[in-house]
Amino acid sequence: MERPRPAGRPVGRAPRGPRGPPPAPGPGAPPRGAQPHLAGHVPLLRPAAHPLRAALRPTRRRRAARGPPRGASGAGHRRSSRPDPAGLDAPAVKGQLRVSDGTRLAYRLTGVERGPTVALLDGISCAGFIFRHLEPHLAQRARVLHVHYRGHGRSGLPRAAGACTLPHLARDLDEVMGRLGLGPAVLIGHSMGVQVALEVAWRYPARVTGQVLMCGSHGRVLDTFKHTDLGAQLLPTLDRFTRRYRGAVSRAVRAVLPTGLTYLLAVASEIKGEHVRKADFMPYLEHFARMPLDLFMATLEDASHRRSLPFLGHLDVPSLVVTGAEDSFTPVRQSRELAEALPDAELDVIEGASHVGPLERPGAFVASIDGFLRRRGLLVRPSPTRAPVGSWIARWASAQSR
Repeated sequence: MERPRPAGRPVGRAPRGPRGPPPAPGPGAPPRGAQPHLAGHVPLLRPAAHPLRAALRPTRRRRAARGPPRGASGAGHRRSSRPDPAGLDAPAVKGQLRVSDGTRLAYRLTGVERGPTVALLDGISCAGFIFRHLEPHLAQRARVLHVHYRGHGRSGLPRAAGACTLPHLARDLDEVMGRLGLGPAVLIGHSMGVQVALEVAWRYPARVTGQVLMCGSHGRVLDTFKHTDLGAQLLPTLDRFTRRYRGAVSRAVRAVLPTGLTYLLAVASEIKGEHVRKADFMPYLEHFARMPLDLFMATLEDASHRRSLPFLGHLDVPSLVVTGAEDSFTPVRQSRELAEALPDAELDVIEGASHVGPLERPGAFVASIDGFLRRRGLLVRPSPTRAPVGSWIARWASAQSR
């Protein structure tokens, strides 16, 4: 059933911990390759020199003495020193592990330790910026897993640029969930993450209890991009051009993309500047600028040609298709077709929202997702009165040690 949503109240960001950034290393600091806080970063993704470099550098975090979570033997894990939002049962965990083809994947776990699992799936060239309001909200009732795709964020590059297709990304999530010992999850995908969620539900149905498909398509995304198939027609030419002039194009992208001018162009063409802070959108542009061009093109080409319509009728899990009424990247008609093709789906079109609706109308998107999860019984908040005594003692001891 399609229904517009009233304006929602923005959801605040998670509180920061009391620890400030550490002092800059002195001249005698160890080489970068030896610094543990950079272990999850891919050197090839960092531009040689840029005025935003200091802003993009992550703060150092001390490794805790605790071992990896159960079911994650052999994986490299580290505990975040930042307290988890809203006083949740489990501290945030950042870790890395290698999947079967040797690619190193970075992940983050937040939320209720014994709660149901939610897995967040990004769009192409994204590393979590779209979930800044949704993740801390969900973490109050669930165990939230966010895996950086191969070649994205803090994850490593695959051995071949072509090894970053939708099936690769689906298999990665399956392997990470298995290694961490996580139960079936509600998949929440945005943009290309919708296609990844559908691939996971088709290939690994035991991993999925439900789906939330935000601002995405069932396939061939460039056929309808900006309400035209021009993107699909130009893709082969663009691919040849970037292959021939890879170095020059990469330098131009790194110099121009993470700038205020690009943000203004995005406001003029798609996003609602009156509702999205520049500080919330710039992480996307900065991350996009650091992505290897050949990997981006290979992933885009696969997403542009792959179709999920033939198997959607077999995905009999509760699904919410939620989109912005003014999304021109994946127009509303794509969401309608997706909802109609799924056996058990609801459709919610949110007014005043574009392709980045979760940032523009966070309250409306959170309310839509909350209502769906509640109606379908997919997330049940644990009762504080039934929490084991040991968990309260552990939380008290952790607070005393800070």
